[in-house]
Amino acid sequence: TFALRALGWRVEGEMPATHRFVVVCAPHTSRWDLWLTVLTGAAFGLRVRWLGKHTLFWWPNRVLLGWLGGIPVDRSGGKDAVTTIAALFGETPSLALAISPEGAKRLQPHWRSGFWYVARAAGVPLVVASLDWSRKVARLGPVFEPTTLAADMAVIREALAHVVPRHPERFGPVQLADKGDVADTGG
Repeated sequence: TFALRALGWRVEGEMPATHRFVVVCAPHTSRWDLWLTVLTGAAFGLRVRWLGKHTLFWWPNRVLLGWLGGIPVDRSGGKDAVTTIAALFGETPSLALAISPEGAKRLQPHWRSGFWYVARAAGVPLVVASLDWSRKVARLGPVFEPTTLAADMAVIREALAHVVPRHPERFGPVQLADKGDVADTGG
């Protein structure tokens, strides 16, 4: 909490009743978003783990990124990423796994749906995490159990309706790709 306050941020929101959940991190328009999300987790007493493209995890960078909670993911396809990532929840009693459905800091026309499929496969709730740069508010919540993809996207859209990202020009409408690519996890 001290680090966030020193940067001029405040924290709002709610913690889930469980110690295992998928954190839907959006909008993701800046390199600062990840680090502020990790600090927000710490303010709530959480060690946030996060997914990043495997090419970022080169030596010695992988040591630092792993220490900061990073988990490398190869997004090249055909690797059954959803099943592999969902299995992480069975390996530990406590896991707050942050996934950015946008998958990149640049403007994305569609979100990837892997975050939802990971939560469903693991049987864990979804938690929306947002950073409102206009008010400097790091928010955790709402917390909800996955139901249907369409209904859950409506909840996420509502939670992000008034959030202003660091780079608004890089954040588009919150919608999923029509292709329904279930194996792509973002990050």
